[in-house]
Amino acid sequence: MMLPADVTSQATYYPDALAVGPVIVAAQAVLRLDPDGIYVHCNSTHTTIGITDASISTTGEIVLTHAQVGPCAGLFVSPDETLAGERGVTAGGSGGGSETRIRVHHPSIPARRLYLHKPEEYALVASPYANLWVIVLQMVRPATVQ
Repeated sequence: MMLPADVTSQATYYPDALAVGPVIVAAQAVLRLDPDGIYVHCNSTHTTIGITDASISTTGEIVLTHAQVGPCAGLFVSPDETLAGERGVTAGGSGGGSETRIRVHHPSIPARRLYLHKPEEYALVASPYANLWVIVLQMVRPATVQ
């Protein structure tokens, strides 16, 4: 089988439905971008599964730490109505291994991401109601190809 140029191993490439047996776990979190700082938001209407920590790195990215370790099979980051609807915020993630990194963009600073470790840029997204919804799918056991 010919692999796409960026695929380095058959062990992580399953292009068809004949791959059976991979164990995929879903980790998900609601991240509150509170004026006092970011945190994993859990209450009677919000839950988090498989994410053990959220922080802002020295490069201004959001870093999530996972309970499981494995290659990323899917990653979704969605700003809520406060961030997307009221402020025009977008966000995207990069995952794999034991962490996910999220970069956030605001329309007032075009052509680059926000550096959330800078208080003046964090203030552009901070609100007691601002959430990022994150779902990470990780493969914790490879499939066998039949």
